[in-house]
Amino acid sequence: MANADAAARLGATIDLPGAAARTWDVLVIGAGPAGSFAAREAARAGLATLLVERSSFPRAKVCGGCLNHTAVEALQRAGLGERLARLGGPAITTVRLMQERRQASISMPPGVAVSRRALDATLVAAAIEAGAQFLPETTAVIARAPAEAAPAGHRLVGLSARGQPAVHVGACVVAAADGLAQTSLRACGEFESVVTANSRIGIGSMAPAGALDLPPGTITMAIGRAGYVGVVRVEEGQVHVGAALDPHFIRQCGSPGRSVASVLEDAGVPVSGAFDSLDWLGTLPLTRRTLRPVGRRVLLVGDAAGYVEPFTGEGMAWALATAVAATPFIQRGLRAWDEPLEREWITTRDSLIGHQQRTCRMIARTLRTPWAVRGAIGLLARWPSLAHPVLAGLGAGPHTKTGGAR
Repeated sequence: MANADAAARLGATIDLPGAAARTWDVLVIGAGPAGSFAAREAARAGLATLLVERSSFPRAKVCGGCLNHTAVEALQRAGLGERLARLGGPAITTVRLMQERRQASISMPPGVAVSRRALDATLVAAAIEAGAQFLPETTAVIARAPAEAAPAGHRLVGLSARGQPAVHVGACVVAAADGLAQTSLRACGEFESVVTANSRIGIGSMAPAGALDLPPGTITMAIGRAGYVGVVRVEEGQVHVGAALDPHFIRQCGSPGRSVASVLEDAGVPVSGAFDSLDWLGTLPLTRRTLRPVGRRVLLVGDAAGYVEPFTGEGMAWALATAVAATPFIQRGLRAWDEPLEREWITTRDSLIGHQQRTCRMIARTLRTPWAVRGAIGLLARWPSLAHPVLAGLGAGPHTKTGGAR
């Protein structure tokens, strides 16, 4: 973990006056997997790239903590496979579904379990090494278009940091990758976001090694009436906890820790220690979509363009896929920005992840129906290979092994 710790100690490579003193080819907002990977790819393509993040690094995020097979392959193709291996995250080859003490184990192509704290820091470090400038602890808000002060062919972004005068920065293209909150878009009415009715919220934390008795190499999904909890061992044996739960259930239980423990215990996962003592983070309602994930010189990348409750690490795979796809559009946008480019971005994004997100929506609906979950676990306990077409539909990659029932 020494390399992960070193990568996590990240500071600014430029200050606000320096950022405002020039015009950028691309300004990327948000240093999660989508933003940092997009910034790295743009910098590698020779573009003047500024990556802005409102948090300080290192920082934790609500996430399942899993890179599925597709995400791992994306990082390997980009030459980051060795960096990923150095983080020390264990391989994942099995997903275990549990409900009311029933369970089924399903094999899956190998992925990696790693905390967002370690992964995001590594990807930001890779972006900096590729030539991107990094500005953490800075809030970015995209100005409305057209902005009178913006030079022709540019979009203005307001940047502010505690204790410093706010500045405006011009960029030929802006990639908004700041997640569900979309704080960078609050001044832009053209990016309307629609939240699905009864959408669950995400909560997450990191538990110490030994907090749960988990089989190695396995994602455990505990499914209850109010949502589901995913737990997996990550680097150094820590246990990553990510959940999608109904908000009223969390309130009814009295705390995030008690709500997560309730779902785990009802499913048959013994919980040792007080989950209430953990530091819990939460999200806005998860399932949402932005009606038009592109605007004048702005591309929405990753979760900012829309999100669906994930299942086995699809969220980070979607983030990386859209980040890679963004660079050619950014390069085209430097030459000319027009309606055909915007329509093509919408089509490209849907072709990359649209089918997978629709599959996740189908799974999310099924998980809300207890009798359907009971039936599915019963079938999968006998015939685990029945799940392989579904996992393939999630973009998990080819399936070469057969899982076993327990």
